[in-house]
Amino acid sequence: FHPGSTALPSTPSSSSTSLSSLSSSVTWVSWYTTLSHHEFFTPPDDSFISDPFNLTHLSSLVPFYPHALLTLLDLPASDSLPIPDAQQLEQSTALLFGLIHARFIVTPRGLDAMRDKFRAADFGVCPRVACGPKQPVLPVGVDDAAGREGVRLFCPRCRDVFWPPRRAHRALDGAFWGSSFAHLFCQAYAGEVV
Repeated sequence: FHPGSTALPSTPSSSSTSLSSLSSSVTWVSWYTTLSHHEFFTPPDDSFISDPFNLTHLSSLVPFYPHALLTLLDLPASDSLPIPDAQQLEQSTALLFGLIHARFIVTPRGLDAMRDKFRAADFGVCPRVACGPKQPVLPVGVDDAAGREGVRLFCPRCRDVFWPPRRAHRALDGAFWGSSFAHLFCQAYAGEVV
């Protein structure tokens, strides 16, 4: 991850599998969250994505917002909207998804889904010997603004923050988890995190 870069890492165009090659029954969200190295994501449902309350102020942060939202919801684009090129649309859709994801994972449903991933150590384990070989960690952003910092991992036992061991995970934008997710998770599941 390179702060200040204009290109979003891990957009669908950078994957070896394109959405157009998959079945029409596969949604953009389910496809994107199952791409290699995207296991940190928890897919929000369409009702969360389409709720205007959950989208507040995102239109000012995401280029080609109307097209990106239609893409996330697998709806056809309006003929009256200017059409961005495919790469711009993919980057905008990935950015919009990531910002919605950051909002979703702090809801009760999102926290529950992330708890399942935490229990399965889907995010990895703490590298510190004192935490034991199986202490699960949580993804966290150190900045809530997209494009500034890559995702980090937070250990609830030692309370340390460190880079993910896999380079591909480091390319994920930390804003897609936000700086408050890990803290809210630890409050909600205090008995399970250590």
